[in-house]
Amino acid sequence: MTTEDIVALLQKMGNEGTARVLRNHGAHDPCLGVKIGDMKPLQKQLKRNYLLSLELYDTGISRLEVISVPSPTLRSKLDIGSAF
Repeated sequence: MTTEDIVALLQKMGNEGTARVLRNHGAHDPCLGVKIGDMKPLQKQLKRNYLLSLELYDTGISRLEVISVPSPTLRSKLDIGSAF
């Protein structure tokens, strides 16, 4: 699943009322208005994918980093490799 696929899926799942509540509690725009509980099945499907989590974070959409939990081991290897 690509970043674009995930964003499209979450846009369908989003709710403007939920987005308004999230903005009132500090979420920034763009905010899709998807509850964490609704994202959990997608998170289980994606598992740990560090590169995908970086791509999701780079979109700037609020709370997308919740979906893909980065692997600390892979992060260390990639950061060390890019430092040289």
